[in-house]
Amino acid sequence: MVNLNSAFAKVGTNGFYPSLEVSNQVVDYGVDYNLKNTATANDIEDGDITSNIVVKDDGGFDTKQSGSYNVTYAVTDKDGNETDQTVTVTVKAVANVQYEDEAGNSLGTGSASYPDGAFVGKGYTTSPGTIAGYTYERLANGSAAATGTLTTTP
Repeated sequence: MVNLNSAFAKVGTNGFYPSLEVSNQVVDYGVDYNLKNTATANDIEDGDITSNIVVKDDGGFDTKQSGSYNVTYAVTDKDGNETDQTVTVTVKAVANVQYEDEAGNSLGTGSASYPDGAFVGKGYTTSPGTIAGYTYERLANGSAAATGTLTTTP
């Protein structure tokens, strides 16, 4: 497949429009994240103009609120030609998991992502996992998924 943006340049009233490259992103909940980190821009006449990129509309982006945000980026070249692009930035919630046996001995740790924002007090669905030396009694391969409610206690 040929990327037409790299094969053709859009002509504006004052030269060529800059190209803006940014894609959908997934960000972990609570991290310090700069929305411009993955965006790049080039112009046939001006060269690399990544430093000209602005976030035109952050869609309410907040890494402490899981969900999907429509973020609009824009870049303008020295001739005043502007290109913009809207992408989806998803903040996914992550729960740290501590596996324990019946006596409370640690079997290991893991994590689970919850792109829909499920946190303490909200539901979850599990699938079979692997812990060396153990088999699941209530959740075997091919069985129905187990469900429950996230808590702050084991």
